[in-house]
Parts: sequence; structure tokens; C-alpha cells
Amino acid sequence: MLSKIETVLPDGLKQRLDQTRLFSPLTRIPAETAACMANLRGAIDSCHRVRFCYTRADGATSQRTVWPLGLFFWGSVWTLGAWCELRRAFRNFRLDRVNELSLCDDTFPHIEGRTLQDLINKERNCHD
Repeated sequence: MLSKIETVLPDGLKQRLDQTRLFSPLTRIPAETAACMANLRGAIDSCHRVRFCYTRADGATSQRTVWPLGLFFWGSVWTLGAWCELRRAFRNFRLDRVNELSLCDDTFPHIEGRTLQDLINKERNCHD
């Protein structure tokens, strides 16, 4: 389907398609999740760190500051793939468990080993 869209895009937009960090099949997105995604997409595009309160499945909460790298849909939930400053590792955060999201004033650096491609490679290696 994406290749069909690419064939009709102007050249300037084709480059943006190659740089996308949003991965999803067609699906309905709840309004709260869509609002969170809009903020995160801006932070991803501008490389701004974000802070939020995260609620785990067991109800425990924590404050996180992350480097947002990409948004992913895993069949039933949207997640943010990010480098977590607290855990000093890649983490996936369910968007329906993210609260009080705010963009930080500063940006995160491009560091080898902490990029979107590194996150994707890690996920692939976990499933091989």
C-alpha cells in the first residue's frame, strides 16, 4: 500500500516518506492517544527530550525523561520507542499509560547506539 502512495507523491514529499518514524496499519486511534502522538511526533521530528508520568501494568508510576525515537503499533496498542534516561536503555512505553507529557526545552544528541535504527535492530535481535 505504501508503494502506491509513494508513486503519486511529489519529489519533495517522497524524501519525507523515507524519513518517517511512524509505523502503523490502518486503525482507529482514540482521541487521547492521538493528542499524545501529535506531541510526540513533533518531539521526534525536532529531537526534543520529553518528560511524562508512566503507569505500569501493576499500577506503579514513575517519572521518565526520554529521547523519543519512533511510534509503533503492536496490533492492539500504540507505543513510543525511546531511549530512557532513567534506565539508560531502550524502552517501549504504551501511549495509553503516558500522562502529563511535556516537551523539554533541550534536544537530545545523535549518539551511535541510541538511534531509531539501533532500537529497531535490538527488537529484531530479540525475535530472531
